[in-house]
Amino acid sequence: MNNYIYIICENKLGGSFKYLKDLIGIYKFKPIFIKNKLELNSINFKEHDYIIVQYLMFTDLSVNDVINAHKKYNFKIIIPIHDFYWMTNKFYGYSSLFHNLYVTEDFTISNEVDTLFNIADYIICPSLFMYNFFKKYFIKCKNIKLIPHNDYDVNYSNDKYVPKILNKTINIGVFHEFSEYKGKEYYLMLLNHFKDYKEYKLNFLIPGKNIPKYNEHEFFNFIKEYNVHCFTFLNKWGEPYCYTLTKALISGLPIIYNNIGALIDRIPDDPHYFKVFNTEKEMNNPKHLVRHFSDLLNYIILNNGVDENLKKSINNRMIIRSEYNNIFANFLKVNQFTVKNL
Repeated sequence: MNNYIYIICENKLGGSFKYLKDLIGIYKFKPIFIKNKLELNSINFKEHDYIIVQYLMFTDLSVNDVINAHKKYNFKIIIPIHDFYWMTNKFYGYSSLFHNLYVTEDFTISNEVDTLFNIADYIICPSLFMYNFFKKYFIKCKNIKLIPHNDYDVNYSNDKYVPKILNKTINIGVFHEFSEYKGKEYYLMLLNHFKDYKEYKLNFLIPGKNIPKYNEHEFFNFIKEYNVHCFTFLNKWGEPYCYTLTKALISGLPIIYNNIGALIDRIPDDPHYFKVFNTEKEMNNPKHLVRHFSDLLNYIILNNGVDENLKKSINNRMIIRSEYNNIFANFLKVNQFTVKNL
């Protein structure tokens, strides 16, 4: 008898939905999306079916609806962690608390969420930042796992790269969402302070603002087309993981970043990478940001054109975590990807 993978997620944007699309693409299963309470209650689950419970927002489902269905059918539950959604008790619409709740730690875990986490088979945290937070507050929960996302492999020993400066213009790659969470205020500070630098013009490249948006496989083409000299990750709040960072690291370009969240462990301590703030409390110091950004610009000017070894495309062989193969072992075998242990 066939088993099925069901998904509760009507938020089909950003990295959290890319995560689901990657799982579906890797394991070639046909997911069944549960959009509302009526659909949930109409399914006769089997014991070895899986439900991936990602978000309840944009549905009429409650945490207790999932708990009650589990009591009846005893299916397996996977909860991938992408932010602090489960700690907010704001399950039906978007909230900035999804990103910054960890800073204040002013919250109360609902009894329903505590129950859901304790009956789940897998609660998957993609970074040490998220793992430590959830282990701290769900002490009795034994199924919280640290498993980085399936993603392209980063070879940190690859040569670093700074392209030649053309037409006296340094191009700054801001290749992520332009929002408060991603540090919009810090980019506005830099744009206001740096009209140019020495004899160079500065060009902040923001997809969807002053250049087109790119898709997954256009990232490296954009680097070449726009002669990008560096990447920026000036998040106001910690990233749980960040797929864009993976590609930026693969590129070999310099990176300037706030050393918070998952970036603490994902970006190596190297002169090619420029830390700005090390804690959220430091972030009210514009002079500190300006100083480190100036250091980055000096580095680009000094090293531009030294190594033209730009990675032109993503290697299409993803690194698949062995833990994911174990989770999905009852469904499909995966042979076309590289398996990597933590």
